[in-house]
Amino acid sequence: MSSPFLAALAPALAPVPPAVDAHPFSIDDVLAAERVSKLAVAPDGSTAVVVVQRPDRASDTMRSDLWLVDLERGGARRLTTHEKGDGSPRFSADGRSVWFVSSRSGSSQVWRIPVDGGEATQVSKLPVDVGSFAVRPDGGLVVAVSVHRSAATLQATADALAATAASKEKVYAYDRLMVRHWDAWSDGRQTHLFAVDADGAIRALTTTLDGTVEGPWEVTKDGRYALFALRPAAREAWSTVHHLYGVPVAGGAPVLLTPDDPAWSFAPTISPDGQTLAYRAQRTDGYESDRWQVVLRDLDAGDVLSVGPARWITEAWDRSVGSVVWARDGQRVFAIADNLGSVGLFEVTTRGVVSALSTSGSVDEVAVAGDRLALLMNDFAHPNEVFTLRPGRERSLVRVSAFNDGLLASTRPGAARQITFTGAHGDRVYAWVVVPPGEAPPGGWPVALIVHGGPQGTFADRFSYRWNPNVYAGHGYAAVMVDFHGSTGYGQSFTDAIQGDWGGAPLEDLDRGLEAALREVPELDGARVAALGASYGGYMMFWLAGQRPDRFRCIVAHDGVFSPRALWFDTEELFFPERDLMGTPWANPVAYAKHDPSAFVDRWKAPMLVIQGERDFRVPTSHALGAFNALQRQGIPSRMLLFPTENHWILGAANSARWHAEVLAWLDKWTMPASP
Repeated sequence: MSSPFLAALAPALAPVPPAVDAHPFSIDDVLAAERVSKLAVAPDGSTAVVVVQRPDRASDTMRSDLWLVDLERGGARRLTTHEKGDGSPRFSADGRSVWFVSSRSGSSQVWRIPVDGGEATQVSKLPVDVGSFAVRPDGGLVVAVSVHRSAATLQATADALAATAASKEKVYAYDRLMVRHWDAWSDGRQTHLFAVDADGAIRALTTTLDGTVEGPWEVTKDGRYALFALRPAAREAWSTVHHLYGVPVAGGAPVLLTPDDPAWSFAPTISPDGQTLAYRAQRTDGYESDRWQVVLRDLDAGDVLSVGPARWITEAWDRSVGSVVWARDGQRVFAIADNLGSVGLFEVTTRGVVSALSTSGSVDEVAVAGDRLALLMNDFAHPNEVFTLRPGRERSLVRVSAFNDGLLASTRPGAARQITFTGAHGDRVYAWVVVPPGEAPPGGWPVALIVHGGPQGTFADRFSYRWNPNVYAGHGYAAVMVDFHGSTGYGQSFTDAIQGDWGGAPLEDLDRGLEAALREVPELDGARVAALGASYGGYMMFWLAGQRPDRFRCIVAHDGVFSPRALWFDTEELFFPERDLMGTPWANPVAYAKHDPSAFVDRWKAPMLVIQGERDFRVPTSHALGAFNALQRQGIPSRMLLFPTENHWILGAANSARWHAEVLAWLDKWTMPASP
């Protein structure tokens, strides 16, 4: 499977050949890469603006600036420069300026800067931070902000926050779930929409609703209505239901648009002619990995906002849609979806006919740019760059940015190869093998078997800043990554197969996938294999330790589930274990005990490195402590790393560098010694 970076390059932006003294890829290269995101396109389609995050290792921060990319001739120039960082860009209707969010004034507010040069000017001056925004035709804004619903004004929320910070009392009180989410305890605030007029007048639009506005939301082209998804507060810990609403920007009651949708409805987007609403939706409540489908409804945004019946146009397409963008003609949408170990771009007609536009590498974002599309694309060895694509019979994919060419010219990534094999239930299963650059040493390369989290996820051909296989390949390990039953991109039945079977079919797939990799890539040393994983992958490390105690030289478990039963009692989103383990622990205790790693610790033998982010409320620290207790009490070589400021992921650059240094040192200590 060829990479888009190799197969479709603009001649002027072809990558610089590797230097003679180029070094193998390392975590330092990952952390030095410029991170390109938040693609927005000018109305005439000639220019894009992106956010480019540049790491500052000295201060352990990310510097975020806006860059303009020429979609016709290629090349980029910086638009903003400020130490506080800029983000969330969007062009003005005439294309002559870019609106964006920045904290350069001391709080997160909306700013505006001319495209042709000049100083940025502050547009909003609210007493609370702006999360996201939309520009209205009359020059006013709609903004999403975090507020206390009981506060009469935005200033009242700001005053309450200041009073809490100044108080000697440090306590939260709760009367309902959720009390915490991901890495923060709830302080009672919810995200809601407010209208900010050009004269500074402010109106609350959604605070009559008890819930949180989530995800992409949109304002109609005439500025009359805001359309959004709301997560109701009452059942959010055990339900995934979100409904779509519309609300008059001039003031008025929100209108429920999707009362008959059964589960999660999300990310409304309006057709160019304003007559059709598209969004993504799921059919199963409580299941965040249910198949996302494209739904259309006729939209009447006149004096009374209303929508027609739902049309689920991708019912026959067995893929889960990640994002949806309208084509200019309003007869098609462009959708991103996991697909067979890549993240592809697809064209979907309003009748539901699906065509693939890109099936290699990974498409991260898409936007319409005149008669072309602008894309952010990446693969295992290349971070995001901006591409253009002309849909049609003669598709033309061209790379028009080169943010990381200088960095990549000095590195030698590994070689990626996708393999397939017969896995559990007789199904075809896919895996990636990334081998180090150059010739294999005598005896072959040691192997790092890396297990993805989710568990409904995928190790697609994409650039990762956390689990990048080229970091292991650059250090001398062949990385093997199996998309076991439960993975996404292979049909919904394959994804659903892991429910109630966490340690069954996935374990069989990992066994067979490792065997297939050793068989098809003879340069691998099957006697020197380490296993690594995070989240569900961390669970699988604990499970492998008890089920395959003699297979691995060592194990690395990051933020892993040590006991499924304990997980229900200390996690935050209860719908996740209730769906995957088919009920509550008291209603279905057998399911929670069936594949519980903590029940098999007496079989553990392999040296294990246990890693935990203390601010991880999805899989809390008690799981890491439980595993480490079992290891230490039995005298098994073990080490525990606790990152007090990190959550489910290691996000700080300095912490990431330490994480990788510790992990690679652990692998080297136990795996690098040659086979006897």
